[in-house]
Amino acid sequence: MQKNILGWVAGVVVILAVTVGGWALLQKPQGAADEAIPADAKLAVIDVANREVDGAPALIATFSIPLSSRSDLKGVHLYEVGPAAATQKAADEGGMGEGDADEGEGESTPAAVDDKVSSSVTDADIKNAKEVKASWKIGANARLVETTDVKPAFRYIVRIDPGMTATNGATLAGEARFELNVASVSPAYYFASNGTVLPAKQNGGLPVTTVNVPEVDIEFLRIRDDQVGTFMDRVIAPVRKHHSPDDFGWIWEEDNQGKPYNYYRTFKGAVYGNDLDTLHRMSQSVFTARFLTEQKQNKRSVTFIPVEDVKELQEPGIYVAVMTQPGRFRFEYQTTYFYVSDLGLHARTFENSADAYVSSLLTGKALSGVEVSWMDQDGKVLLRQTTDGDGHAAFTERPKNAHLLVAKKDKQVSILALKEPALDLSEFDTQGLIYKPVHLFPYAGRDLFR
Repeated sequence: MQKNILGWVAGVVVILAVTVGGWALLQKPQGAADEAIPADAKLAVIDVANREVDGAPALIATFSIPLSSRSDLKGVHLYEVGPAAATQKAADEGGMGEGDADEGEGESTPAAVDDKVSSSVTDADIKNAKEVKASWKIGANARLVETTDVKPAFRYIVRIDPGMTATNGATLAGEARFELNVASVSPAYYFASNGTVLPAKQNGGLPVTTVNVPEVDIEFLRIRDDQVGTFMDRVIAPVRKHHSPDDFGWIWEEDNQGKPYNYYRTFKGAVYGNDLDTLHRMSQSVFTARFLTEQKQNKRSVTFIPVEDVKELQEPGIYVAVMTQPGRFRFEYQTTYFYVSDLGLHARTFENSADAYVSSLLTGKALSGVEVSWMDQDGKVLLRQTTDGDGHAAFTERPKNAHLLVAKKDKQVSILALKEPALDLSEFDTQGLIYKPVHLFPYAGRDLFR
């Protein structure tokens, strides 16, 4: 009985130790936990730089070692000097004012400002500067202190008082000053996704990223049903081997390694008008409208265009969206393609075989009678199967040179690009884990876990 009591007490002590230890780790700023900082390491300000935080211009101060979460950030001051002067190069060229530039991502480019930073107390004189209220915070990396309370194309002085505290107890010995400009923010607009699948009858919209562009015009082209194969062959599938113009005016050239390519085949990003014009034989313009975007000045914002509310865009099929800025006329157009479909296509590939599964994106139920095909780079069907009652198509042999897996039923289509990453996270802010010399992996018995 005594042994059982002792064992129970020991278990409680272990649980409390793990709980307290985990709580202590959570109290440290990210990037500081488990980081080995020498006890004699001194705290210093490395620099202050103009960066971007959450899509907005920001000033970020970098310290030599992580700051304590208890650091008093009231000792970080911001002074506004005035509008930033353009660089000498921009001044010599007369700058770039409204309508002078022709950028593929939108509006003209403002004059560039000097990006030099002065840390001299003599240069960073605050006598003629005005202190402004700024909200400073320790960043995800505890070595950084940041604020977004700044205006583009303005000059600022950052003053950091002594007394800031690091995780090892070290304090900032002396005052630090930095004078620098915040860069201009160029108006821009572009599609936030490189090819999008919009579930039929339940999509949330087509994402568009804008900066200081209050509205955009978008024309939607629907690929004709009898041209879907041609579109996939010319646009989605990799290139053909010939170099002369084909029936649709597509020209295939060679890159610097002698391989054929067509740089506009994917219809993503800025596309020249002449290239877009080659779509007129295989598509039909079904809808054009002007859309308001998020009104957040000087900040990169994402607006979801409500295509699900547009009657002309609810029919399943492949669409090409062409976006322009009202009142501006350029050689390039922001372009993306997407398709509205109820076919959810999932593939599991093995060394010599593969399995494909098709289900309804609306109900989640398996779909039978769906034609699943493997296509090569020329759009040729290499292997074809039809899904059974469980929405399953089994392939005992997997074509090694396949580039596309295509599911078709009636007018609906769903596509998997086999040569692209199976899980593409490039459009997400995945920074990864900050390095730590020690990682804690607690284990416990099943009963204890429950």
